[in-house]
Amino acid sequence: MLMIAICEDNPIHAQHLRDLLKLHMAQPYETAVFDSAQHFWDTFHEKQQSYDIVFMDIELSTEAENGISLAQNINHVSPNTQIIYISQYLEYASPVYETKHVYFISKEQSDAYLPKALQTAIQNLTDIQNQYLHFRQKKSPCQVLQSDILYMERVLRTTSIYTRTQENPFITAENLSSLLERLAPVFVLCHRSYAVNLKAVRTFNREQIILFDGREVPMGRTHYEQFKKDFAKLS
Repeated sequence: MLMIAICEDNPIHAQHLRDLLKLHMAQPYETAVFDSAQHFWDTFHEKQQSYDIVFMDIELSTEAENGISLAQNINHVSPNTQIIYISQYLEYASPVYETKHVYFISKEQSDAYLPKALQTAIQNLTDIQNQYLHFRQKKSPCQVLQSDILYMERVLRTTSIYTRTQENPFITAENLSSLLERLAPVFVLCHRSYAVNLKAVRTFNREQIILFDGREVPMGRTHYEQFKKDFAKLS
């Protein structure tokens, strides 16, 4: 379920945004409305609640922190949050580029442009989601960038996931076939107990694979020919 925040100090404009969301959102979501930056941060810190999409007014009453500075802080602590500015002050159309955001919509044109902004934000979130492998480690949810994974090894009832940046592997009970279903096509079996990221491979032969960091992964006899074909597709 998508979590959506509306940072808007005008209750009429906030309700209009909620009405537009009801009209255009095709998937489950929850909304929360904040009339100030402080209200947003209190909820963010006290409830540890992050948001997938934030509709951000720029003029938030008489606060020292306006919507742009609030967005800068959101960029820092929650970089995947999609920010959509909605303002009646077009002079802010340039300053908003000091932050990472999806769209700048004039309030007078929100009916026309909100659906386009939503579509872009949701597509961005989908792309980000696909960049990660999600799994459970000791019953706790865990995620790792797919591009960071070097190889995976299955031993008895556990799979070790080795990455570029972490010294010790992640451990999960999921088997290789289950994990490979959620990974990009560059991850392939090279052995009944091993799967490797083709982009991490420096060289290979019928007995072993050597990764760019020097690590060695065994090659299974029955996997060699298919592995060679898969590797050739990278060229």
